Amino acid sequence: MLDPGAAALLVGGAGVADTVVVSVLERRQEIGLRRSLNSAPAASWTGRGARSTR
Repeated sequence: MLDPGAAALLVGGAGVADTVVVSVLERRQEIGLRRSLNSAPAASWTGRGARSTR
C-alpha cells in the first residue's frame, strides 16, 4: 500500500503530465495551421513566448 506522500506525488505527476500533453497537442495544431497558410518557418516560433506565459 502507498503512503499518502507517495500517492500525492503520483497524482501530482499525472496532472503535470496531462497539462504538458495538452499544451503540446495545441501547439502542434497551431504550427500545422501556420504551415498550411504558407507562413515563414520562423513565424511559427514568434508567438511561443507569448503563449508560454499564459
